[in-house]
Amino acid sequence: MSDSQVQIEFDLTNVSTDIDETQNIQIPISTSTEEFNDYAKAILELDEVPTFAYMVSSFEYPLTGSIGELINHHSHLSAEDTLLVKAVVALPAPEDGKTTPTDQWIQNLVVHDNKVFAGLINGDVAQHTVNANTLAITPARTINMAEAPLRGLAVSGDRLMTGARDKSLHMATLKSAATSVPLPECPTAAVFLSKTLAVVGTESGKLYTVDIKSDEATPTLFPVEDTEHHQQTVTALAYNYPFVFSASHDGTIRQWHVNDLATPRTVAPVRTMRSSSAVWAMDARQVSPQLVTGQADGSVRVWTVPDDVNAAVHSAKLPGHRGPAAGVAFLWSSGQPFIVSGGFDCKLRYWDLRNHDAPVHELEVGHRVHCVAVAPHNESALVLAGGAEKTMWSWVVRRPEGL
Repeated sequence: MSDSQVQIEFDLTNVSTDIDETQNIQIPISTSTEEFNDYAKAILELDEVPTFAYMVSSFEYPLTGSIGELINHHSHLSAEDTLLVKAVVALPAPEDGKTTPTDQWIQNLVVHDNKVFAGLINGDVAQHTVNANTLAITPARTINMAEAPLRGLAVSGDRLMTGARDKSLHMATLKSAATSVPLPECPTAAVFLSKTLAVVGTESGKLYTVDIKSDEATPTLFPVEDTEHHQQTVTALAYNYPFVFSASHDGTIRQWHVNDLATPRTVAPVRTMRSSSAVWAMDARQVSPQLVTGQADGSVRVWTVPDDVNAAVHSAKLPGHRGPAAGVAFLWSSGQPFIVSGGFDCKLRYWDLRNHDAPVHELEVGHRVHCVAVAPHNESALVLAGGAEKTMWSWVVRRPEGL
C-alpha cells in the first residue's frame, strides 16, 4: 500500500497565493503531514504553509499522521477518491453573551421556527421569540404542561410535547391558547416529535411510538417491539430521516428505521453503537449522517454513521469537560465542522472537528450547564445554554468566511 498514489486537489479559496487555477497532484499514500506541507509550500509558492484539512463529501478531517492512516481511519474514504484539500478557516470567537431571566431552572432547550422553548423544573415551558435579523430574544409566554420537572421536550409544527418526572406525558397545540392534553401515563425520560410521529424513551430503556392524528383527542401509545432494548434510562432522542437515534445511560446509541407506510407508524432496529460511558445528550445533523453525544465521563463523541447499515461506524473522542457533558449541538447543519458542548464544570466549549485535541473557544458560564441548543441562521448562529440558575444564556457566533 505504501507505493500507491492518491490524487490531491487543492482548494485555493482561503489561501493567499498568485496561483489562480486549481492544482492537482499525485503523491504517495504513505505521505506524512510534514511531507505534505513541503509539497504544498513548493506547489502553491507559499512562504508559510497554512493549516490544511481534507474535505471529502463535505466532511473535513485534520491532517494528522499519513494520508494512508487517514483513509484507513475513515471507512467511507478510499485511495481512489480525489481528496480535496483546503486551508482551515477558524471559527470566530463568540460575541459577548446575553442573559434572559426565567422563572425556574432550565431542564431542556429546543429551537423551532425562530422560537426557543425552555423546559423548566416546575413543569412549565417558557416560550421565547428570536428576532431573525438581530437574534435578540424576547420572552413570549409561559405554557403550563405538567406539575413536575420536565425530562423531555419536543416541538414540531404547531405541536409541543413534554414528558415529566411524575410519569405524565402531555401534548399542546401552539396555535391556540396552548392548553395541554394529557397522554397515557408513561415513565418518560426523553421525547421526539415530528409532524406524524412521536417517539417516547422511558426510564426502563424501552421506546414507545405515538401515532399523531389530528382527529384523536388522546393519541395512542404503541410499544416498540424489540428484544434488545436499552438496559437503562433513555436520555436523548434525535432524528435524521428516515432514522431515529436513541441514547441511554447504558452507554449505547441505537439507530431505528421509521416505516412511514405502516399504520400505526413503526420503528425497527438498525444497529447499536457503544461508548465507554453513559450518554447524557445527543444531537444529529439534519443533512448528513453524523451524531454528537455528551458523555457522563465529560467526553464529547462525534459519530459518522454510514448509510450502508453493514458499514462500520466511526467515532472520534474529544476531551470535553470535567464532569458530565450535559448538552451538545452542531452549530450549523450543512456540513461545517463546528459543535458546542456544555457541562457540569460550568463551561461552554466550542470545537472544530478538524482538531480533536482542544476546544477552539471556552466560556465560563457561572453555573452548571444542563442543556444547549442552537438557532442556526445563514451567516451566524445563536447558541443557547440553560441550567442550574433562573437564566438562559445566549451568544452569537458568526459563520467563518469561506465556509
